[in-house]
Amino acid sequence: MRAWGYNDYGQATVPADLGVCSQIEGGLGHTIAITHAGLVRVWGSNSLGQATTPTGLGICTQVAAGWYHSVALTQTGAVHAWGYNAYEQVTVPATLGLCTSVSAGDMYTMALTMAGDVRAWGRNAETQATIPPNLGACTQVAAGRRHTLVIKYLDCDGNGIEDAIELAGNDCDADGILNSCEIAAGASDCNASGVPDSCDPDSDADGTIDGCDGCPNDPSKIAAGQCGCGNPETDTDGDGTANCNDHDDDNDGVIDSVDAFPLDANESIDTDGDGTGNNADTDDDGDGVADASDGCPLDSTKFTPGACGCGNPDTDTDGDGTANCNDGCPNDPAKAAPGQCGCGTPETDTDGDGVADCVEPGGGLGRAWGSNASSQTAIPTDLGLCIAIEGGTDHSVALTRAGTARASPHRREPPCAQSVASPFLSAIVGRMPATLKRRVPIEKLLQTPVLVTHFGHCWSVESV
Repeated sequence: MRAWGYNDYGQATVPADLGVCSQIEGGLGHTIAITHAGLVRVWGSNSLGQATTPTGLGICTQVAAGWYHSVALTQTGAVHAWGYNAYEQVTVPATLGLCTSVSAGDMYTMALTMAGDVRAWGRNAETQATIPPNLGACTQVAAGRRHTLVIKYLDCDGNGIEDAIELAGNDCDADGILNSCEIAAGASDCNASGVPDSCDPDSDADGTIDGCDGCPNDPSKIAAGQCGCGNPETDTDGDGTANCNDHDDDNDGVIDSVDAFPLDANESIDTDGDGTGNNADTDDDGDGVADASDGCPLDSTKFTPGACGCGNPDTDTDGDGTANCNDGCPNDPAKAAPGQCGCGTPETDTDGDGVADCVEPGGGLGRAWGSNASSQTAIPTDLGLCIAIEGGTDHSVALTRAGTARASPHRREPPCAQSVASPFLSAIVGRMPATLKRRVPIEKLLQTPVLVTHFGHCWSVESV
């Protein structure tokens, strides 16, 4: 121990046998110390007995020095005081009980009881010895010359344990206040974890801790809502259905999937794709002709409707002067309609009967040669197409495609006396020579009722 300064009373002269000490205090003219062994030593002025240690004091844990008095706290918690007592500063109150700390002012004394109560006695001219009401428990006291200081004992949770003892592991922000007491004072603990929200993680830094955030990684949301985390709850048309679930976000009657401007109720179409909707665009099809002068304002390939109308090209593939849109045979320059034979097939009618060759039964032009003594090889000019022929002794027979049987003019026998009219195939077949039946297509015989006349060697079959 070392001491120096005013030493008129030897107060700065440390006893040679003092040894190692654990505490030291200085009065007005005396010094008091506790040795490493817990013994109290006092030196300097002893004019009022302040340096005379009481007999049997025993081992002490703390000492204090007033102007002319001394105070000691034994290891058992008992308080002892000696020296000048004009203000009863060394008269320890009988009700004091055991204490944990002592201090001394100029002429007053203080002690802190085991319960943490502050007690003071002695001179009180400046109310230095008057304990404030509702002070509560404290953990330390200190006396100035004529004023007093304390450190309040904190037990914010009222469990009887000093907060300082409980702080380890219970003070997440290291501010000296228990977590539970911060929450009791109003700090948020939304997930009731016993730890203030300010200490819990907030991954998206939105002010809501992860434990209470339904979307902990989305700073714009704390609940999934209609659209889920990571998707805004925008409701452009204000209909109560978020855009993510609304098929017509701008409520213009055009569904979003086909609306070029799904968030603009005034626009839905952009024909020329220039980013300006048709309602605001003065040249919707972007063909360089203003809509007001364009006969086809939404068709960039036409200024007038033409043969096919706006939106439809006037293409004439076969170059027949009829646009494809009006041409029944767009690839047949000879026809504008399929007719009887269809596109690509001419409407030839060799026999001029109004039925095109393509739909009549098969047939061909008659040819004959050889003896012509009875004109049997002279083909009638109006014979037309034939489907069956037969040669007699001196005459020729042909069945035309139209269903008419023709014979050469020469006849060697008179006509038969019987004529048979029948609309049925059985009647025809039963009365015709086998050679003729073989050459008459069955489908032709089915087409129309016929009149069959037998002229001996010839048969005449005529349409009815």
